[in-house]
Amino acid sequence: MKRSLVFLAPLVAASMLACTDATATTEPPAVVITLSPSNGFSSCVAASPDPANIRSGEAVAFRNRTGSTLTIVGDGFNTPWTVIDPGETSGSIRFSIASTRSYYVQACGSSAANMHTLVVTVN
Repeated sequence: MKRSLVFLAPLVAASMLACTDATATTEPPAVVITLSPSNGFSSCVAASPDPANIRSGEAVAFRNRTGSTLTIVGDGFNTPWTVIDPGETSGSIRFSIASTRSYYVQACGSSAANMHTLVVTVN
């Protein structure tokens, strides 16, 4: 039992760091992800680009092309990243740890069909 916990501890720590390294910044984003209505529902979106790619230390922003206010949520710990009004672009969010992140629009849910991907690579 103890041996299992020892092996799981680094994975849990890495997962927690991956969620806490998303920080607001005033730096311009390296990528702006455009969120447009999907399947006729303004709260469910198609993201472009998807996957989006940035390097660690760079930032992304989200542009809302729907008619609804959107809350973007990082999957895993269900951490809200930002809230964007219709027609607006979010502030920049910087990611400092290389990883692949999944995110979704809160009103649409976290089913596989509604997940989008952000890939953060090493510099």
